[in-house]
Amino acid sequence: MARLIVFFLIFAVFLIFIVLNLDNKCNLNLGFHTFMDVPIYITSFFSIFVGMVVSIPIFAFLRKKKGDRHPKPPPQQSAPVPEEQEIIPGENGPYGIN
Repeated sequence: MARLIVFFLIFAVFLIFIVLNLDNKCNLNLGFHTFMDVPIYITSFFSIFVGMVVSIPIFAFLRKKKGDRHPKPPPQQSAPVPEEQEIIPGENGPYGIN
């Protein structure tokens, strides 16, 4: 339920951004072609989308490489358990402590 509320809040922010920028237009030059009078919200969303698409392979590569840098240590053996001493009243001190 919380995810749905967050989704609608983000969607509302996007809608407000679009409504406030309907009249703002810009020219988008890609080097080989210039798009004239492109609404600013399309330029913003396209830039965010391209950034996400480009960053996905970078983070996937870093995660895979990070796992190789830290190999798992070999399992350690537990320490041997000391043998119990025989408790002789009067010789081992009070409560069987030397």
